[in-house]
Amino acid sequence: MYGKTISGFKAFYENAIKGTHPNPWLIDLWGEDPSRFETQILCHSNGTPVEGTKRFQDNDTSEIWGPVRWPLNAYSDPEPYDPPLTYWIEKRVKGIGTTWWDWQNKHTVRLGFDIDSLIGHAPGVGVDDSTIRRFDTINIPYITILRSTRGLGRHIYIEFGEPFPVTMNHHEHAAIARSLLPRLSRESGIDFAAEKDVCGGIMWIYHVNTTAENRGYEMIKKATQVLTADDVPANWRDHLPVVQGSRSKVLVRGYTPEGETAGDELDEMSKSKIKVPLDDVHNRILDALEDTGYTVMWVDDHHLCQTHTRALAEVHERLSLRGFFDTTAPGDDPGKPNCLSGDTMVITREGCKPIEDLEGKNVEIITSRGAWVTAPFKSYGEQDVFAVTLQRGNDTRVIKATADHRWFVSRTKTGPKRKTKVNFGDRKEVLTCDLELDHILIQTKPQLVVIPSVVGIQHGLVWGDGTAGGCRTTASLSLFGDKDLQLLKYFSEHPQRKITCSVGGVEIWNLPKHFKSLVPLTYDKPYLYGWLAGYFAADGHVSSQGCCIIRSSSRESIQHVKDVCHILGIETSQITERVCNGYKTSVIYTTVLKAADLTSEFFLIDSHKDNWEKCNTRQHHYWRVKSVEPAGREKVYCCEVPETHCFCLEDFILIGNCFMRPRLNGGWDVYRFGQGTSEHGLWDRVGEWTHIAYNVDPSFDKLMQLAGGTMHIKPELGYVFSTKEQFKNALELLGVKLELPARTSDDRSLLIRRRVEDGKPIICIEKKRDDKPMDFEGFVKTPQGWQKIIDPTVKIEDNNYMEEMLSEMDNQLRALKQRNFNDNASRGGSFIGWVFKDATGAWVEIPGGENVSNVLKRAGFAELDFMKGDALYNSWLLVNEPFKPEFPGGRKWNRDAPQLRYAPAKLGIDESPRHEWWDKYLNHLGSDLDEYIKTLDWTDDWNIRNGGDYLKVWLACMIRYPFDKLPYLFMWGSQETGKSMFYESVQLLMTKGVVSADKALTSEGGYNGELLNCVLAYIDETNVAAAGREVYSRLKAWTTGLTITIHPKYQQVFEAVNTCHFVQLANELEALPVFRGDKRITALQVPPVVDPIPKDVFMRHLEEEAPHFLYTLLNWDIPDARSRLRLPIIETDSKTSAIELNESVLHNFIAERCYEIPGTRMKLDDLYNLFIDNLSENEKPQWNKRLVKK
Repeated sequence: MYGKTISGFKAFYENAIKGTHPNPWLIDLWGEDPSRFETQILCHSNGTPVEGTKRFQDNDTSEIWGPVRWPLNAYSDPEPYDPPLTYWIEKRVKGIGTTWWDWQNKHTVRLGFDIDSLIGHAPGVGVDDSTIRRFDTINIPYITILRSTRGLGRHIYIEFGEPFPVTMNHHEHAAIARSLLPRLSRESGIDFAAEKDVCGGIMWIYHVNTTAENRGYEMIKKATQVLTADDVPANWRDHLPVVQGSRSKVLVRGYTPEGETAGDELDEMSKSKIKVPLDDVHNRILDALEDTGYTVMWVDDHHLCQTHTRALAEVHERLSLRGFFDTTAPGDDPGKPNCLSGDTMVITREGCKPIEDLEGKNVEIITSRGAWVTAPFKSYGEQDVFAVTLQRGNDTRVIKATADHRWFVSRTKTGPKRKTKVNFGDRKEVLTCDLELDHILIQTKPQLVVIPSVVGIQHGLVWGDGTAGGCRTTASLSLFGDKDLQLLKYFSEHPQRKITCSVGGVEIWNLPKHFKSLVPLTYDKPYLYGWLAGYFAADGHVSSQGCCIIRSSSRESIQHVKDVCHILGIETSQITERVCNGYKTSVIYTTVLKAADLTSEFFLIDSHKDNWEKCNTRQHHYWRVKSVEPAGREKVYCCEVPETHCFCLEDFILIGNCFMRPRLNGGWDVYRFGQGTSEHGLWDRVGEWTHIAYNVDPSFDKLMQLAGGTMHIKPELGYVFSTKEQFKNALELLGVKLELPARTSDDRSLLIRRRVEDGKPIICIEKKRDDKPMDFEGFVKTPQGWQKIIDPTVKIEDNNYMEEMLSEMDNQLRALKQRNFNDNASRGGSFIGWVFKDATGAWVEIPGGENVSNVLKRAGFAELDFMKGDALYNSWLLVNEPFKPEFPGGRKWNRDAPQLRYAPAKLGIDESPRHEWWDKYLNHLGSDLDEYIKTLDWTDDWNIRNGGDYLKVWLACMIRYPFDKLPYLFMWGSQETGKSMFYESVQLLMTKGVVSADKALTSEGGYNGELLNCVLAYIDETNVAAAGREVYSRLKAWTTGLTITIHPKYQQVFEAVNTCHFVQLANELEALPVFRGDKRITALQVPPVVDPIPKDVFMRHLEEEAPHFLYTLLNWDIPDARSRLRLPIIETDSKTSAIELNESVLHNFIAERCYEIPGTRMKLDDLYNLFIDNLSENEKPQWNKRLVKK
């Protein structure tokens, strides 16, 4: 009707936008070729909704319009998308947005940041002028600053040039944007990272709300520099899980001698640490680290630097930093990767390839934990190599590697067969020159997909046993005998015909011809696993011992099997061949699939599965080192794998250290990855972490340990030295020049301790019977020995140990406080109690201070009073921020806040959420509002079409803006109309926060502790109106108040943030406490249910649809608040009737019969007489002048 969408918008740009847009720089790049950029089209919602879609239609013109986004599958594997255009663009389109990701060329052209979202202001409040002025003055050469769509906020852009960052999908594009936030924050002095989820997202470049008056898109500052791929942080891929929504902070993976860490060990530590701002000394150390050539990455999410201990050692010496530092980590040359000879086979997405063929290419390979990453391969010239001979069962292979090439091996050596897998926690890293006989090489594999694709099975069966010869355009498959007939179920939808000749069978025909070709390795894992299962059913065999063998006369087929297995994480043997003499001599090629790597779903033939299952004991064969010998010089190659620095050779052989947090005065706390990692003697333990203070004056303990001292079994006696030389070294480290007495010798006990009063060192030499005072001049003879107080010239840091202990304690014991909202209370908050982490990892409340001391003793801490005092000084602030992370930052603990029970569904561009049961239910509940909504002018802006939509928006506001206030909902009607299921259905969406408020509203003592951290408060079948006007007073205060007075029974009253939103459910209208002039309540009558459904069945349907329903709530377009209530109330007849029921006849008489005349008065007697005359004879005895006057 109107052509294609993209060409239509190209014409729209040419004819309607170009030349009139306020900022050609912003729009013209998109307008040149809209098809190449990821684009979002926003349309008006002023039509009739098309059921089951996000679209609208005009019943008069047959136009259908709605949001469009191209390409398809932008978040994974993008595909072209250009649907027919079914509407007039000028009339229906509201806005055009783009992420500036060039999906066709797979690279990032621009990155956009929306300042309105990044600054984190309260809902509905714009960026204040002072903050805007700060952004307008940013002097960073590579950013462009524009006014936002309506001119109030700011849009900031970064533009890229050749070479562009390569980004394969939307998530990678957004991850690069997020990875640049710390740099923007550092260079601007503004916290760009306050809200990260919009970085790299859709930025509106055309919008109908942009006008000349609001100056939307006006250029404020144009960039003078473009960035390139080289400016993207090396760890940008770590941000992928965050932009995908699976994590709130990036994982910080590190490497220990035992292998890679999981990456989430730092989460708890980062939550508890106070951020120390970087000073000039910190930055000087970071710059020096970058000059070493080792990995140096600043991880803003955790406020730490990730690097290598060898780099720290170099910088410590070069800058002459304070204290002492050393490490036992290998000192590999960072500029000379550990290399392999050119014929070494590497697993890639395209199969196993010689490493020399990969030179100069970016190739997708397997790294540790079986993850696929893209990395560049390079040659590093000729170097000396060693031939490493490996053996696994009957298989032998030789890999040539340089002497400093790193290998991961098991710490344990066993026989040639193991019945258990190698424990990855029992691995270590060694160099080629340190490999030993029978070292077991660690293997790592991709995670196996356990459900084979049916189409993949069909493909594999046809490849093995099908035909597609001649000029045929399709393939066919013939199945014979009982065994083959088991496979018929995989072709139930394909045409079949019986074979009557020979033994009889079934022919399946009209199959795709490409089934008779090898499966492309780029297909997804379920398909590949299905293809392998089908091919194995055709040409494979499982022996009675459970050995899984596949044979073919085509070596290409068997090699392809191995390539598929490498991608799936299935080990295979080396290919063997043998000559078969029969009618025609041929060569048969064979490989064996590792049975332990397969699953029962893989076996399509019953006899195959039976033999596989009978073999209960699965032996694990591993590659073992048999010899390491010099092998001359060869050209060598390696790849630069980001983060992990290791990759997989053929057969999954894995070949491959610290982070530090700033402390005050330019110092750092350095930790080795891997809890319990062994290190140099200078390092110590902080909890489970191996730790050292860097660029910090040394502690007394460190100096004594460095000199070789050992702590006495009685710590108060200090350090013991076994030799006179060690004793002298300790004195030198303290800066003491002292000539020891001549009779000082190794056979005496030599100690150094600190005096309790002032910390001065005291040296003590064991006394002997024949000692004379003249031999120990300057020493004092004591029962402990010859002692002398010395004055060190080296500055000793006294707080290191205590700081480390306090840091560890913070992960085991915490003091809690809460905000004070009372004017006469402390602004800093009030202490409310203690919690400790028990053996299960749960935080448990501690009753009483004595119990706190017991917890500290149990954890091995001394200085109990000091530790408790420090915990109080650095207490945690309990906050209630519903649906936000548990640790928002700044030592705030969102400990008891409600969270969503489900993640919202992830939908495709043209896919609509499916929640028919929620729609039916809410449309039923809200049907009384339908007629009112048709007469309201504001509901179009909210896209509210009926009462069900009103309730959806009410829930959406409650979840997305929990601090905003909403109408008090009152639903009434006969029994069994579904009213009570409203709060029960909301409980399906949330982990907590739905509580009964019946007693809180009616309690004579004012007890309402249950409302703390409440999000939805419900009153079910309780006539709270009978309690009088006090209930209405509470209702008013709690519905619109920013805070709420919490009065738990038998506890102190305190003020808390109010996140309560109320719904009352009743059988009678009289239960609603409402009076004339109310502006808080929406009342609606719920009709009877026409076709009742069992409650458990109905609730199960709602639960199944919960992710899709949450998608709708979280993506509903909600306008800014225009009053104290986020969502306007709707005045209804039910509310009017309730007001009349609650008011006396006197109130009704005044409302209906009286009116105000400015400047005039009326006598009470006259009013009383008129009122009495208006009453019925039965009502008159109930009233007198005193009641009327009152």
